[in-house]
Amino acid sequence: MKRTRVSVNNTAGTSQDYSFDTTGRTLANMGWTTQTFTFTASAATTTLSFASQENSAYGPALDNVRLNGSSGETSAVAAAAGTTTVTGTTAATAPVSLTSYRNKVGSTFEFTVTGTASGSVWGTDVYTDDSNVGVAAVHAGVLTAGQTKIVTVYIIPGQASYAASTRNGVTTGAWGAWSGSFSFAGGTGATGTATAAPLLAVAASTVNVARTISFGSSLVLTVPITGVGPFSYLWFLNGIAISGATSASYSLASVTAANVGTYSVRVTNSAGSSTIAAGSVAVSGSAVGVPVINLQPFNKIVSPGGTFAIATSATGAGLSYQWFRNLIALAGETGPVLLRQNVNANDAGSYTVSVTNSLGSITSAPAAVTLDPNAAVIVNISVRVAAVAGQIITPGFTIAGTGKKRILIRAVGPGLTQFNLPAADVMGDPALTVFEGSTAIPGFSNNDWNSSLASTFAAVGAFGLPVGSKDAGIVVDLDASATGRGYTVQVTGNNGTAGIVLLEIYDLGNPTGASKLTNVSVLSRAATGDSTLILGLVLRGSGQRTLLVRGVGPSLVAFGVGDRLTDPKLTVIDGNQRNVISNLDWGQADYLSELVLASNYVGAFALLDQSKDAGTLALLDSGSYTIPVVGQDGGTGQALVEVYEVP
Repeated sequence: MKRTRVSVNNTAGTSQDYSFDTTGRTLANMGWTTQTFTFTASAATTTLSFASQENSAYGPALDNVRLNGSSGETSAVAAAAGTTTVTGTTAATAPVSLTSYRNKVGSTFEFTVTGTASGSVWGTDVYTDDSNVGVAAVHAGVLTAGQTKIVTVYIIPGQASYAASTRNGVTTGAWGAWSGSFSFAGGTGATGTATAAPLLAVAASTVNVARTISFGSSLVLTVPITGVGPFSYLWFLNGIAISGATSASYSLASVTAANVGTYSVRVTNSAGSSTIAAGSVAVSGSAVGVPVINLQPFNKIVSPGGTFAIATSATGAGLSYQWFRNLIALAGETGPVLLRQNVNANDAGSYTVSVTNSLGSITSAPAAVTLDPNAAVIVNISVRVAAVAGQIITPGFTIAGTGKKRILIRAVGPGLTQFNLPAADVMGDPALTVFEGSTAIPGFSNNDWNSSLASTFAAVGAFGLPVGSKDAGIVVDLDASATGRGYTVQVTGNNGTAGIVLLEIYDLGNPTGASKLTNVSVLSRAATGDSTLILGLVLRGSGQRTLLVRGVGPSLVAFGVGDRLTDPKLTVIDGNQRNVISNLDWGQADYLSELVLASNYVGAFALLDQSKDAGTLALLDSGSYTIPVVGQDGGTGQALVEVYEVP
């Protein structure tokens, strides 16, 4: 049993205690429950305090803390009744960018945002999801530079192109295809004389969707608009105007049966009006406490014979689950995660999950699973480290599937001089040996590469090596297994040579069976400049892949590693040198519960509670990426950088 206490201004007599039964709960199924605390604000600033009542370091977990108030309710009757007067609501502080929200397409979020004119942004009205949210908000006209307020953000699919423009002192860049987008409710748009009525900024099908909301849960509707503003809004339910609903978004703190129906909004500027269908709303259950889905399952593209998992997360007491494929219940699939291995055509289709308790039921949005023999996979992994004399560098990787995987492995030192690295700075004579477990595999080692491999280098796009160089390279066939078979490569410098070395692993295909690379890791010293610890990878194929990326320093104490990097920071950078996503402290990652679920699922060791380790989930397109891990404080030390494919 876990207990917490909520109080107002830490004042005696204002507190209320809550308890939560942890029996049978796991990281993958934490059994979140929703609680309500009512209080009266007694001053301009009121502080709510949450205190664990446990005599240990492991108290109850809190998530999605929200303040709802009776804004502007200042009548004499209300005052006499002691009604709280609230001039606004709280909302989570917006992240710098929204790349971690790519699997939330169609969702609407309220964030506290501070406007700024400094930062990168691409697009007009619809912005790439790696754009700086504060800068985009100023460009969109929802706030001014230096102003802080709650804004409504709509998560949109990736677009084929993004237009540049200058508005409100902010100039945005143009870009081609990108994987995720967002827009704001209530932007003023371009200013000037309107010659056309407002337009929907995205495909109508992304806005006009059916939603099922649990009784008592919140609802936010919005539509991304482009055109010449300012705009005015009027919302409708079943064709009837909603009194007072004249904001850019329509929100309800607690839905009931009265909110069921079809919504639309009339958006007007000086040139005319457009009425836009905003979708339908159904309400499940009949009382507070019915399940609420926090994580919707999302689309997957998987190769035949591969593996996929679809997950959901819900809050409520006494939850049960039932998964459906094409509306047909799947026998035995009664947990929050559905797993399919060795998939075939019978596994393709539309998946939903129904979450039920004694008070009601809710069904998720559908997720499409598509089979494609060219589904995106990891085809190249590289690690650049700066080794000291005698150091053994041991990158590890996992091969999942059946049969054998053919792999090209290289340890490049002298060959790096062609990229303007001084010969004195690189490892002069690297050697490599392939291990399974603690056993070296006979014949799978190399000191100086053989020139017969030059054609193999060219076939996979690897840069060439100087003839007769002391770099190491070898092609090996390695066994896969359904759950993943792990290998390591030990790399060291002959005769005590030290310096920068690039370790590379290339997928050369499957001599037998069907398998793929699913995990890579390396433990080495992270420093600065040319000694920065950098992991690189290439994704190739159709669709996107979800990767768990971690930079671990403090939690290595559990494995007896000394001289640890105390505060690692990781960044995922694409081939255009754009920062896709970054993280400093894993406990501050967006959608922490999903991160924990994914870590548990792929078998990654648990990170210490409140540690300074870095970790994030990245939904990535095909392409090349680099992941540098550095000390946030400029520090150096031993760090583990690792990437897992999340099915």
